[in-house]
Amino acid sequence: MNITAYQGNHSLIFAFNLPPMNLTRIAFLFALFVLSACTKEYLPDTYTEVPATEVKTFEYLPVYPETDAMLFSVQETKFVNQNNQVTAHHTGKARARFNDNDGNSISAGTVKVQDVPLTISSNQYTYNPDNLNPEGINYISSGAHRWTVSGSSQFPEVNFLCTRTIPEISPLLSTAEVIDRNQSFGVNTQQGVQNADSLRYTIFSSGGYYYATREANSPLHVFTPDKLAMLTPGKGILRLTAFNVTAIEINGKRLMYINQSITEKEVQIK
Repeated sequence: MNITAYQGNHSLIFAFNLPPMNLTRIAFLFALFVLSACTKEYLPDTYTEVPATEVKTFEYLPVYPETDAMLFSVQETKFVNQNNQVTAHHTGKARARFNDNDGNSISAGTVKVQDVPLTISSNQYTYNPDNLNPEGINYISSGAHRWTVSGSSQFPEVNFLCTRTIPEISPLLSTAEVIDRNQSFGVNTQQGVQNADSLRYTIFSSGGYYYATREANSPLHVFTPDKLAMLTPGKGILRLTAFNVTAIEINGKRLMYINQSITEKEVQIK
């Protein structure tokens, strides 16, 4: 099979030269079409209750069905304002998961991104910065980044250059520094978001969290009082996750390459 991918700001178009296809391949192509629509679809606010004594955040890694592997390039950005000068501090991480035909996690051998090896534990691959390299993987200077998978008895070798870059984000803006649960709360970014398919805004409180997904070309989101009423007063975290997706097929396996940019700030909820 020959495959050509054309990447734009908000979509990925494939040109396939395929031999006669079975139903599995047809289903995968249909899933790609659905995925392209879903990554840009507005989703309603969703509340999840997680009672806790402190605000607990979690890592958001979207799950795409009918795939054999998901590889995540994750960049966390902290904006520091000092003497009216805003400086961005980036931290690069990576995640990967490989599945068998039943959806179970499996080993795929040695996995690297930009020649940085990921650690495997319980068939989950992760890379986190350490004391020797506190900034982690530099996705910004590299732009395109290469993933290599040595392969195993359960998964073939993969060598792929992901040419779609990490989304570019700017500091969060909100209609107020204190979230009043009796009033609408709007959130946006200073200079918008570049090279993203979708945005996910999350408000974490000690008793639960709300999230909402927006199209990248319409980044403003307003949380209404009926939604905010469920949050617990006190300290909170406002987070933006911007992501884009590249879907390919290599050696008969269906892979999703997901680029994520994350930034957040503390808020008060009353």
